[in-house]
Amino acid sequence: MKIPKFSMRKQFLILGTAMVFTMILSCTHEPFLSTEDPNNPDNLPVDMESVDFVINTKACDVGVVYFENQILPIFISNCAISGCHDANSAEEGVVLTNYNNIMKKIAPGNPNNSEYYTVLLKTGDDLMPRNPSTGRGYALPSDQLNLIKDWIIQGAKNNYCDDCDTTSYTYSGTIKAIIGQNCATSSGCHGNGSKYGIFTTYAGVKSRVDNQLIQKRAIVNQDMPPAGSIPDCERLLIKNWIDAGAQNN
Repeated sequence: MKIPKFSMRKQFLILGTAMVFTMILSCTHEPFLSTEDPNNPDNLPVDMESVDFVINTKACDVGVVYFENQILPIFISNCAISGCHDANSAEEGVVLTNYNNIMKKIAPGNPNNSEYYTVLLKTGDDLMPRNPSTGRGYALPSDQLNLIKDWIIQGAKNNYCDDCDTTSYTYSGTIKAIIGQNCATSSGCHGNGSKYGIFTTYAGVKSRVDNQLIQKRAIVNQDMPPAGSIPDCERLLIKNWIDAGAQNN
């Protein structure tokens, strides 16, 4: 019997094919098992210890309303949302994401001549702000309306403060107010009725601490709330509270 002769190139091809076939027959492979938490898609633990905190204190006056600390978060969470007055939607050409734009319809010292305040006092079909998913208006809490009014009376200044006592971080005395002012501001964020998690109760906040979502978004990534990162002092207070066990104290 005559044995055919193959070129060197064909011999390599035959040898390579045989080796691959042998590997396929002898190899078993189990798929990766997913332990992904849908609320924590990177399956952290979150490394909060690597985060730097820059504390530049600027004393807060209890009689002063501060735009960056108190007023801007109200507008961002209720008005500058998708489908309303954020930069992408810009309903009726109105964008309410920063001081300059908000001041276009604010009369310093005169709340009654400030359209972006008086529109929040309307009722019925004219009630603002609106929930873009339902088209229905809702009334802001009276304490938020009073803050906006007092801020205007005080001159509608582009001001901020940053007192920082990092040794006081109980939930009832410190953390609840930080979360309420920055996160639990409306149903479009983490207020009552929110589909994203309700932060008006300790249980709601604790659930997002347990799956490390607050650590990831507010402390490490600093991409929440949408108005901008929480001031470093307040982020550090949240971190200290979490490090101490995130107690309902």
